[in-house]
Amino acid sequence: MKKQKKLVMFLNKLVVVLFVACAVLFICFSDMGNAAGRKGTVSGCPGLGVFKNPSKAFESVTTVNGESIFLPSGYEVMVISETFADEINWYYISFKYDNGQTYEGYARAQYIVLDKDNTQSSMTDDEFEQYLVAEGFPEAYRNYLMKLHAEHPMWIFEAQITNLDWEASVKAESVVGKNLIPNSSPSSWKSMEKGAYDYSTNSWVVFDGKTWVAASKELIAYYMDPRNFLNDVNIFQFEVLSYNSSYHTSDGIEAILDGSFMEGSYVDTDGWSATYTEAFIYAAEQSGVSPYHLASRALQELGYDGSSSVSGTVEGYEGIFNFYNIGATSSSNPILKGLEFASQINEDYFMPWNTKWKSIAGGALYLGRRYINVGQDTLYLQKFNVQGSNPYNHQYMTNVQAPSAEAGKLAEAYETSLERAIVFKIPVYLNMPTENAPLPTGTGAANASLVNLEIEGYVLTPTFHKDTLEYDLVLDEYVSSIKIKASVADPVATVTGAGDVKLVEGKNKINVTVSTQNGNSRVYTINVAVPYSKSTIVGDGYAVMTGDKILQGFTLADGQASTYIYGFEVGMTVKEVLATFTPIDCTVKIVKADRTDNDGVLATGNILQIISSDGNTILKELPVVIFGDVNGDGLIDGKDMLYVCRHVLQVNILPGVYAEAADVRWDTTVYDEHGTKSTDITGVDMLYIQRHLLDIAYISQR
Repeated sequence: MKKQKKLVMFLNKLVVVLFVACAVLFICFSDMGNAAGRKGTVSGCPGLGVFKNPSKAFESVTTVNGESIFLPSGYEVMVISETFADEINWYYISFKYDNGQTYEGYARAQYIVLDKDNTQSSMTDDEFEQYLVAEGFPEAYRNYLMKLHAEHPMWIFEAQITNLDWEASVKAESVVGKNLIPNSSPSSWKSMEKGAYDYSTNSWVVFDGKTWVAASKELIAYYMDPRNFLNDVNIFQFEVLSYNSSYHTSDGIEAILDGSFMEGSYVDTDGWSATYTEAFIYAAEQSGVSPYHLASRALQELGYDGSSSVSGTVEGYEGIFNFYNIGATSSSNPILKGLEFASQINEDYFMPWNTKWKSIAGGALYLGRRYINVGQDTLYLQKFNVQGSNPYNHQYMTNVQAPSAEAGKLAEAYETSLERAIVFKIPVYLNMPTENAPLPTGTGAANASLVNLEIEGYVLTPTFHKDTLEYDLVLDEYVSSIKIKASVADPVATVTGAGDVKLVEGKNKINVTVSTQNGNSRVYTINVAVPYSKSTIVGDGYAVMTGDKILQGFTLADGQASTYIYGFEVGMTVKEVLATFTPIDCTVKIVKADRTDNDGVLATGNILQIISSDGNTILKELPVVIFGDVNGDGLIDGKDMLYVCRHVLQVNILPGVYAEAADVRWDTTVYDEHGTKSTDITGVDMLYIQRHLLDIAYISQR
């Protein structure tokens, strides 16, 4: 009886223990299966390790500097997926670390407390938009991402704040040869910049192989603008390219390789038989790089029918393979460059790549360590490196279309598994235009250059060259018109701005524009300086007749904008200048800048005053300009060069009339609201003053 009671008591205790254990398990794992896409916080662990695989054979995720990552308690992470391996529950997480760099890896689930009700999939539209704002996405991005979120609520969008100016980035990527496009592309897709187009043969310069030419700036801008690719296919160029065994499957790889020479199995040179799918899975396990990315990259490089890069039969490189064309730099024969690279000895990358599996797995290790694990962890960043301390360099490929082309293959691989947490890191630039960069559409002739440009009866400076776009002509005497002759390189191009052109006294800026069939255009500018004839200052009840080549070449009436008076020879006295005027019902006086009397030499900053006949009212004031007399002492000497130098260096900015005097080359002048000259005054103006002082060429006073 006592034994029976003891047995009953033992069973009761066992039931309680089992109940408590079940409760604990429920509490611990109630979030398992519902963690993907949720934020979490490290808890209960002073330094949570992050690993490449969910295994007891720990291999740490490391920083760019090779240091293992340990997340302190309180650190925020995003859970992408979850798995159970080696009797341990794991979260595959994404987090920012090491100066904002995004990393991914596996961490033990028991040390991550999930935030409540914060899954993106459960957010309202307003909540999700606020999330995008907090991430740093501008409004122009948010409209696209809101639509994608509605279709794929598990997807995670992270803003990569580049802190790089948009125009500066496009300019840096538009260096000729940095981005290429097939020569068969529309003409507006191909660059016409110096070094990209041979105007003597009307053909594009080949940079790689036999067909790859420089892409146009407009096409580069289109492919660089992330907003053009925020749809459910092209967005995969922004996918973070780390390996995740929970959703990178054999079926997905086979979908990428379907119909290509890598479909099915192969026998390697060492006699090992396998499928290409197995080879890419192995490569992903070794490198931590997405096998979808590896398969897509190989297909992008080799094509559906393969290339001699992986034939193993190229003379001099028999038995050598290069599945990713690593080292195949732009040249007349890039494949040989790549095979030369693949022949090197480097155990870190299984080199030489004398078997297919070595090339696939070793190349993956190379891509992981040299690109993906140092921040270039999206297709976009491998083409346009807009992160890190060396932007616009260390770029994997030159094909400007590669990210969007490979994105399409990745989307195919995910076709049956799109509804899961996938992380996309999308660049955001400073000062982006409101509208997306458009895709150029022009076709046909593209040569917008001239083969000749001249003015009948005159000589342009400098001598004409098809790539020189600006010329000067200074006339010795007044003429009312000139005849411009222009001949195009392409007979179907059109020219505007040539022919008989009327002139005005003073500055004339004439644009001769060449336009082509594909919308390309080029503008040649001719600056013509016309000397002034006799002019008149008129007002209410008075007038002043001026001498030859003095003042503006038109009638200056009351109510017109304030202007300057110039045309005086250097060294003229005030008495000599006043003798050239004929005042009618008024008097004329010249005073210093401080409005005290000037009985000496005329200087920049002096003021011509037109005074009423009774001497009581100043009717008009016009500041005097002596070109080259920058400091206002009536002379042109070394001190004036110093003033120009200080202006160019922005040590002491010249105001109004003195800036006009420094513009000895007579460039176009623009003034701000304070009367300060805002057009560039450059070292060229200093050179003109120096040439004047050395009696090489005197400064014209117009």
